[in-house]
Parts: sequence; structure tokens; C-alpha cells
Amino acid sequence: NIPSIKQRDFEYVKNDIAAVKEAIGDHILKVIIENPLLNEDEMAGASRMCEEGGADYVKTSSGFNGKQHFYSLMESLRIMKKNAPHLEMKAAGGIDNYKLANNVLAAGVSKIGTSSGHVIMDQLNHVLENQKVDPEQKTGPRLI
Repeated sequence: NIPSIKQRDFEYVKNDIAAVKEAIGDHILKVIIENPLLNEDEMAGASRMCEEGGADYVKTSSGFNGKQHFYSLMESLRIMKKNAPHLEMKAAGGIDNYKLANNVLAAGVSKIGTSSGHVIMDQLNHVLENQKVDPEQKTGPRLI
């Protein structure tokens, strides 16, 4: 509800999210914030309301309101994580290469929405084929 966020009616946003969560019961609720349309304070308030309203996931954008540049996407993720630390995060909107995907995963997202999955995987495979692998490393790509 972008108009309510823009009007700083965060209580309405929280109640709206809570009503949806109540209606769906135990099903997972993902709320899309549309960060490209919001300033920092609006992102922070919307993120808090997602958590307080009972959402399970908060997503950066639908991808239909433009691509966020790298630094603004990373800042959006920082703001979301700071204001809704208990929610899972999903990043979307212009994640079209391995480097960006790797950075958003490192920022704490648990899901990525992309139409470039094949490109990202091709780039990852290229990285893995051209690096030495440490089989003892327990997490992440085992590059040395």
C-alpha cells in the first residue's frame, strides 16, 4: 500500500498486513515493499510494519518499477535488515549477474527473484571452473 506508506500511515499498513496474515493462517506471507518508490524513512517504516504485522518475508521490489543500482539495492537491504531483523528477505529487480547475486546473498537475503538465473549460473560455473576448490570448506563456494 504505497499511498499509506507515503502518508506515513504505518499503523494502517501494519493492520493491513496483519489482516492478510490472519486470513491465510499458517501459509507464508511475503510482502513486497517496492523500495525503488520509497525513501529511506519509508523503507524503514514499511519494513518494521511487515515484521510487526506478522509477515514471513519482505521483498525489495516486484521488479516492475525499475532496476535499483547496486548501491541503492544494498542500502535497501541494509535498511530492511536493520528494521525487520527477524524476517526473511528476498531481493528482486535487476539481479542479472553472478557478482550482484553473490553480494545480495552476502547481505543476508534468503531468496533472489531473477529472470537471469541461467546467466548467473553460467557465470558461477565459469568462476568455479577457473578456481581451485578446497573440499574441506564447509560453506559457500569452496574457492581458495
